[in-house]
Amino acid sequence: VTGYKPISNRVHPIKYLSANSKPISDAEISTDWPLKRYNGTLIDEYYKHRPWDVAERLIKIGPPMIGWYVQTQIDNRTKSLLSNATVEATNRKRARQLREILVDSESVTFIKSGQALSLREDILKNLDYVKELSKLQDEVGTFPNKIALDIIREDLGRDADEIFQFLSPDPIASASIGQVYKAIEKRTGRVVALKVQRPGAFSSAAVDMYILRKFASWFKSYKKLRSDLVGIADTFGTQLFGELDYVQEGKNAAYFKELYGNIN
Repeated sequence: VTGYKPISNRVHPIKYLSANSKPISDAEISTDWPLKRYNGTLIDEYYKHRPWDVAERLIKIGPPMIGWYVQTQIDNRTKSLLSNATVEATNRKRARQLREILVDSESVTFIKSGQALSLREDILKNLDYVKELSKLQDEVGTFPNKIALDIIREDLGRDADEIFQFLSPDPIASASIGQVYKAIEKRTGRVVALKVQRPGAFSSAAVDMYILRKFASWFKSYKKLRSDLVGIADTFGTQLFGELDYVQEGKNAAYFKELYGNIN
């Protein structure tokens, strides 16, 4: 870190970071929690001995999803009694409901998985679902500014207004993982983009990936699919954990600037 030490995984002043570090090695992956690097085998091993943690998470996110699934099964069994227009309207409604359930779950893992599924028409095989889930790219919404400021204070050890002068009270951008504020770093006077991760994003990622992997295995068997859904989930998990590691992201950005920053 150049001239500014207390950077964390949840708060990232994008323009500060240097690339003077090495990637995490496989030897550094352990059962210390939360994992900093994705490993599906370790996640399975960890949570198969912690059923109450999984149950607690399922109680929070499960009922809306189960209700949606039951409705789709009822739709499938009654569609022969309905007009084509009604069936198509119902299908669009269920697709919209699924998107809303994913957003309301406040799970970065499930929101990102919905985004990923929107790119896999071979799996969804339903254009309405592709259209709705693709909206997860930019229709997730923000979390309260007070929570963002609390995260900054907790991770950096000082109140945000001691370090930054915010140029806008609200975030200038948001996505599934976090939101971005435009601010001036008081010590240097430089304008920075301050990226703050959604609360609980990293801490819930592993248990959500455990649930997602189990669902992928069941769904492949249930639908008799040839696609390696668990493998797809693991590829997604690797990408997700990479995006959640703001420190590594900053190092990658700084390295990119070092390589290409002089190109006009």
